[in-house]
Amino acid sequence: MTCIVAVTDGERVVMGGDSAGAAGTDLMLRSDPKVFRNGEYGVGFTTSFRMGQILRFGAVLPEPPVGASGEELERFLVTELVEAVRDAFEARGFGKRVRTPVEKTGYTEEGQAWGGLFLLGVRGRIFQVRQDFQVASPKAPYSAIGRGAPAALGALHALGPIPALSLEERAERALWAAEAGCTTVRGPFSFIATSQVRNPMALAAGGQASWPGARRSGNRCRWPRTVPRMPSALFPRSCLPHLPAWIPRCRRLRRLEGRCAVPGRRGCGRTPTSSIAWSSMARGR
Repeated sequence: MTCIVAVTDGERVVMGGDSAGAAGTDLMLRSDPKVFRNGEYGVGFTTSFRMGQILRFGAVLPEPPVGASGEELERFLVTELVEAVRDAFEARGFGKRVRTPVEKTGYTEEGQAWGGLFLLGVRGRIFQVRQDFQVASPKAPYSAIGRGAPAALGALHALGPIPALSLEERAERALWAAEAGCTTVRGPFSFIATSQVRNPMALAAGGQASWPGARRSGNRCRWPRTVPRMPSALFPRSCLPHLPAWIPRCRRLRRLEGRCAVPGRRGCGRTPTSSIAWSSMARGR
């Protein structure tokens, strides 16, 4: 079950998740989200809803030092954050030890501590905390976990050369791909976004790469002249038949009035899904 995606531009991290709770052939759409904020962190989980509830309500996640970035940030997550997560799991009966043969290198007779898989977004970077509590940092400016991850990662890779797409639009389209290719991924999708990094100068010290070809001027998007205008990539599929043949360069879905309407003609009047799903925190820059 599950698909959790995260995308970053080096300043913000946008995370999205589906609503499916699957057990064998049974499936239930759940109202409790798989992505949420805990302090400065954005969190998206798989493995167990119990684990997600502990991360959301039962774990006090220590915030990184001001200005921490690169190796310093990774060291903090490995030494401080992971220990806080392990303590929260064990205190609430979720943490367990997996018994392994003594002859296996790096394992003890009692076994190894075992948790679950979840994504973290902090200071403009994406991290995976895996079942053995290792902290992985992908080189790409995106990541995905869960059964729908292969389809989502393929979509995120394919969307890379289109710098006009916002982080929110990339995450939503990746979840569309996961839902189309995985029977245990279902909408509605929920999204959150982390705030901008506190020390922008720290980005050069070590962080994920930004999307290729992207250029920004203030809060307005500037498309490279070599990139064609692609209205089909900017709007929900339900509104595509009502779009004009072209759209002004910097006119994005989130800058419209919130309903599909073609200038000079009557539109479908439907509210795009993005206008419903995104919180003001996810939209603001």
